Amino acid sequence: MRYLWVAAVGAGLLAGPAVAKAPKLKVPVPSEFPKVLPVPPPAPPIIYTVPPPPPPTYARPPQPKGNPGYWVTSNDYPAEALREEISGITGFRLAVGIDGRVSQCEIIASSGSALLDATTCALITRRARFTPARDGDGQPAPGFYSNRIRWVIPIDLPPEPGTSTLSFVVNADGKVSDCRVKGPNGPDVSGELTCPDEDQFNQPFKDKAGKAVARRVSIRLVVTLASAPVDAPARAPAPRRWQSSNELPVAGTSVTEAIVETDGTVSDCRIVTLAGPKAGTLELGANYCPKRYERGYAAANGQSVRTLLRITETVVITPVAGKR
Repeated sequence: MRYLWVAAVGAGLLAGPAVAKAPKLKVPVPSEFPKVLPVPPPAPPIIYTVPPPPPPTYARPPQPKGNPGYWVTSNDYPAEALREEISGITGFRLAVGIDGRVSQCEIIASSGSALLDATTCALITRRARFTPARDGDGQPAPGFYSNRIRWVIPIDLPPEPGTSTLSFVVNADGKVSDCRVKGPNGPDVSGELTCPDEDQFNQPFKDKAGKAVARRVSIRLVVTLASAPVDAPARAPAPRRWQSSNELPVAGTSVTEAIVETDGTVSDCRIVTLAGPKAGTLELGANYCPKRYERGYAAANGQSVRTLLRITETVVITPVAGKR
């Protein structure tokens, strides 16, 4: 250890007595020096998670054009799901572009059936139209729309006796137009015939050269009722078949007979006659009826009766004047 002596410079101090020296201090020397402590590892870096940007806010979300209930109807029920009697509720979320069309469909709640879920998105993407969302400045903006479809096995009313007619044009682009329908009791059809959706077939008729052409489809449905025979021998149930509503109609005639019980259950149904090109697409003896109707038939006195239902369908396909 070093000591610093401080001297005062001045004539009076130089002449004074000498200052006594301070005694030396003994500094203890350790016999062992401590070890060098290890350098601690660096602290792990702090990672800051950047939160996702908040969803865009809209002055107005997308608005459906028309009634969303018409995006999917009972006519769209997949044949396989009908055969297996599968039902459920499908929740979906749509991304809607500034043109008002669906750019993406996402299933957010499954019906439990992959077929029903896929059918939901396919139909809504094709049919749904919107007034696009508006941002804070009132300009069109992408947006989102959520809803759900309830898939319920359709139960039809029993067909009314009489004649129904349906006529429509399938244009060369596959779209349907100029639909006219008439039921047994007037212009509002009851029973089996309804106008197809504009995009139902999504394919045109073709001529012999394979070129797309416009065609008018005319369907005549004749329904007759009679008392069901009580002493007829029992027959094995006919195999049930289903036709997709997206298939183009086929010309020809088919006659179907069915026994409708008093509660609306169809106990026996089969095609008994086929003629024309229909014979190449339908199966004689097959069952194309539903399992049951909402109710059975009643006699004039109101009493429910077991009924023989006969349906004759005739389809005629003709060229459309002025359209190719």
